[in-house]
Amino acid sequence: MELRLARYQDRDLILKFYKDGSNKLKSEGIDQWQGKKVPNLDNFKDLINNKEIFVLEDAGDVVATCVIKKYDYDYDNNMHGSWITDGNFVAIHRVATGREFRKKGYGRTLLELCEDYAKENNIKSIRIDTHRDNRSMQSLIKKLGYNYCGIVYIGGTDERLAFEKVLED
Repeated sequence: MELRLARYQDRDLILKFYKDGSNKLKSEGIDQWQGKKVPNLDNFKDLINNKEIFVLEDAGDVVATCVIKKYDYDYDNNMHGSWITDGNFVAIHRVATGREFRKKGYGRTLLELCEDYAKENNIKSIRIDTHRDNRSMQSLIKKLGYNYCGIVYIGGTDERLAFEKVLED
């Protein structure tokens, strides 16, 4: 399996993964990625040019995606709680797996490979957030050793549970 930078030809598949995720969350009664808050790729060109959007590829199939950012305004300015570290982090956002690839361990593998990417780039920690009701994501990130740090308000208004993992050398 390989974590690689997304390419322009991955765009439609990534959008499908976002839609699949939105539908799954809706079916579970979770008000995340609903309505106008479904992730979009209006900034796809910037994500590509800034090398921030990634896909997980398995045997030639793109099975999952995420965004890795070296800075997050909300994490610095709209956090109610305390991060473990004072900086040198990446933030993971928009984690999504294709519907047909769920329950196969790809979410875990994606996050583990994000950790490898961070280590290779001398990053000391990873931060991530999720909706209060998104128990499956909370379970995954806790199993991977992420620690709850508080509440972050995305865009200053949308409450999310914030987690951080300090990476071992």
